[in-house]
Amino acid sequence: MKKYRIKDWDQIFENAASRKVDSLRWVPLPNKQDGLGYATLLRHKNGEKLYAAWVAVLLKASKLARAPKDRHGWLTEDGKPDGRPLSCEDLSLTTRVSEASIQEMFDVCSAEHIDWIEVMDISEPTGSAIPDETQSATSASGQSSNITKGIEGKEVTEDDVSKRDSESAVYVDRLLGDPGFTKVISKCNWKNPKAELIKAQKQSKVSLERFAAMIFGCKRMKNPAGGAIAGLTKNNFAPSDDAVAYIRAIIFPKSEGEE
Repeated sequence: MKKYRIKDWDQIFENAASRKVDSLRWVPLPNKQDGLGYATLLRHKNGEKLYAAWVAVLLKASKLARAPKDRHGWLTEDGKPDGRPLSCEDLSLTTRVSEASIQEMFDVCSAEHIDWIEVMDISEPTGSAIPDETQSATSASGQSSNITKGIEGKEVTEDDVSKRDSESAVYVDRLLGDPGFTKVISKCNWKNPKAELIKAQKQSKVSLERFAAMIFGCKRMKNPAGGAIAGLTKNNFAPSDDAVAYIRAIIFPKSEGEE
């Protein structure tokens, strides 16, 4: 069974007015259309349909919890992290969006390039603790192994992790090959910029392009990487659209990002 959570709910989908309301009949929905996630989703072959599914699930999520302090984007029966997870079938019944569209939306919107949805595999339907991103699991052979949550909620083997790390290394090379980004990174005084950037990004638990965009957005600080990490820790900073677009163009050249 899978449990889903809309990321950064309090930062993006709440405002001063909504935090005064126990039972919402509306939800603050950002109107920017030039962000990284939006552009990636709408470029998908089913992008328009998946965006409709995203908005429908977003509206549903806003009504699940009955108090502002409990609204954190959890797609569970009561909107709380330990509540019964809502399946794609559950969400389809209430939103009138097809189960297949909701499932595809979860798969696409949990991918690293969009990263709007968090997907967790859980072993029990209710009352279980919230799992970490890396969980201990038992393989088909009966041996215990570390399974990392994949970007589509699938189990990821050590080989998959190694492949993903290799891809990240390629993207980091592209970043460090850009004069503008390299100039910003040089202010961090890292002895090994590539290794330090990969390490810091993993610790941040956000996608590489988002973390790099946050660093670039802190380019006027003495330590841009430190500023980015502080912003993530306090949950009070998001990269500008210009920073996101700049980093996106470096990591994913246009020819590579097209379907």
